[in-house]
Parts: sequence; structure tokens; C-alpha cells
Amino acid sequence: MPDDHAVPVFAVADDLSGAAETAIALGMRGTRTLILATPHTAPHPHPHSADVLVLDLDTRTHTPDNAAHAITTALTHRRPGDRVFKKIDSLLRGNLAAEITALTRHGYGIALTPALPHAHRTVTAGVLHLAGTPLHTSDAWRAERATPPTSIAAALAPAPTHTLGLDLIRHPGTALADAFTHAAATGQILICDAETDRDLDAIARAATRAPLHLALAGSGGLAAALGRTRRAGTPPLGTPSPGTPSPGDQPAPTPPPLIVVGTAEPIATTQVARLTGYTVHSLHPDDLAAGPVPLPPLTTPTVLRVDPTAPLTPSHGRAIATGLALTVAALTTYQPPALVLIGGDTARRVLDALGVTTLHPLDQIHPGAVRSRTPSGTTVVTRPGSFGGPDSLVQIVRALHTPPPAAPSERPSP
Repeated sequence: MPDDHAVPVFAVADDLSGAAETAIALGMRGTRTLILATPHTAPHPHPHSADVLVLDLDTRTHTPDNAAHAITTALTHRRPGDRVFKKIDSLLRGNLAAEITALTRHGYGIALTPALPHAHRTVTAGVLHLAGTPLHTSDAWRAERATPPTSIAAALAPAPTHTLGLDLIRHPGTALADAFTHAAATGQILICDAETDRDLDAIARAATRAPLHLALAGSGGLAAALGRTRRAGTPPLGTPSPGTPSPGDQPAPTPPPLIVVGTAEPIATTQVARLTGYTVHSLHPDDLAAGPVPLPPLTTPTVLRVDPTAPLTPSHGRAIATGLALTVAALTTYQPPALVLIGGDTARRVLDALGVTTLHPLDQIHPGAVRSRTPSGTTVVTRPGSFGGPDSLVQIVRALHTPPPAAPSERPSP
């Protein structure tokens, strides 16, 4: 059996904010962690020195066939000895069935749970609950073109699945590890109940005792549990090294970032309203869907967002995100020291428009809000649209006044 404390991880995500969330969860101080934003048709040849490599396949809104093909192509870049982690959306959005089935076609058994306890997203009897409400009776899919599945098994249909209840997840013996080992040998898909971080830790620990043909599939919660298991006492990525200067010795604060909000989540309106000293440009989604929106030169701290009062057509989501990204790219005279990109599709479209294909994750400001750096030195914060409390953007702006520790991925090899 592998010792996952030393096993590198090859992870794939379907959007950029999820990829960043996964990278920061799995990384540890003193190791090399990279995020590659790769076209779904041609994954970038990955650097073999990365301890944790995360590919954003950008398949959230693609067809199921394209999503499955992206998984197949990505697996050709997996190194022998890698543990595979498939980042899935904690609300079960995207091409879940197609991507998980693609993994099983390549001989992988799957241990899967979208549970994310810190966001009150739990799995009981194979059903995803949001603060106790079943997903399919909530409004969490209000911006989607489909209806939410009634269970995780329904989301994976027609693939056969088996659900492991909390009694097995919490069993003190080897039954869970044995079930995972059997799944690795047979290509079985196991849906795991989980309500707490301790449940996720139990799943991650049992998975490390299974062969490498067991792939883990989960939200950032399961990625964090696998990261805790892998680190085994090693500090997480972003933890200051001994001798790090005190805040009073840090370089001067950077100017305010350019904040780009592309999510339709209602909480984002409150988050923007909590900011002080920012000029907010609310851009109509129909204008963005037609292309970049001309803006005057930006002379004050700025938020660009999709107008939250305008009606949204779900089928126009990609065009709106692309228009918002092109609007950012057109601001050639304004080069912010940092970008804050809210919404996974928005983040990917902006980086594509700016020609950025690689990120070095630095630290996590709050759950889901990940600070990274581009090869040219620009700081980029990504965050899923539904994450964070009312003061999320205030927290992010405040954190950007304190430079993070140097990323191990940016240090030259000895």
C-alpha cells in the first residue's frame, strides 16, 4: 500500500477557483505546488518536480462528452505514483457523472463526497444537505439551466454506485479502508456520508491505505482532509517559516486591488456594499454578453461587477463572463498590483484574457479565498461565488496589505 505522506498528488478541477482551493488545501510548506490553467483540449505538459499539481480543465459549462474527454486527456499527464484527486463542486454542479465515469473507465475506483462542513454542506444517506435542507428543495441551483438532483446517486446516474453510511465512516476498525481497497480493485463508485471534518479525515486516512487506483473525488473539504493526512505535522502551504519578519518589518502595503465580481450569488451584493472607498461599476449582463464594455480610466479603487439588479439568462453565463474579462483586459492603462476575482468562471476568463496560464498558490485568506501569484509577479485572489460571509471582500482587501510568505514554488532549487 502507498504511504500518502510521501505520495505526490495529481488533481483536476472543473473551474479555476476550485483548482486554487484544492491546491492550497493539499500543499504544505517547503514543497512545490502549481496550478495550471489548461485548455480542455490540450493540457499543458506539467512540471515533474511539483509535489502537488492541479489542472483547471475549465469544463464546468462544457458538454458531458467534452468534459469526459478532458479527463481522459488529463490522465495521460499523470505521473506513476500520483494519487488522483478529482475536485467536484460542493453543490454538485457541472459534469459530475461524465467526469467520474471517465475515471472509472480508466480503471479507477472512486471514494466521493461533496461535503463541506464549514459551509454547512453535509451528506446524509447519500443526499447533499445545505444547512439541513436537501439540495433539491433549496434554491442553490437558481442560476442553473437544470434542476438539482434528488441524491448524489441520481447526480451520477446511470453509473452504478454504493453509499457508505456514517456508521461505516465512523467505524474504528479497518472496514472503511477495506471497502476502499475493494473499490480500487473493481472500479466501484462509493458515495460517502460525511457531516463533520472528522468524518472527512476518516475518509482521507482510509484512502491513503488503499492502492493508488482509488481516486478521491470531493469538494475543498475532502481536499483539506487529504492535505491534513498528507502533512502529518508539516505546516500547510502559506505558513510562515521560522524567522519570518514580524508585521512591522514587512514591506509597505500595496495599493488597493481591482475587484471583479461575476457571480450571481446574492451574498456578493452585500460583500461589495461593505467595502469603503471603492467606485463600483455595475455592468448590464446584456452589454457584457455583446463584448467588452468601454470604461473611463480608473483613478480610484474599483469594483467591476455584473449588475445584480438586472435579469440574468443562464444560457448567457459564459458570454457574460467573457465580456467581463475582456473589459478587464481592455483597461490597458490601469495595471493593478492585485486582482480579486470572484466566481470560478469569471476568474478563468479574466486570466485567459490576460494570457496567464500558471499560478503559484501562496496562502488562504479565508476558506475558498486563495491568494496566488502569476509568473510575472501579479497577485491574484480567487474565490467561489457562493463563499464567504458579508465581510469577505473586506477581509481580502485587508489581507492584501500584508505580503504572504514566499511560495516554495518560487524558490530556486538548491
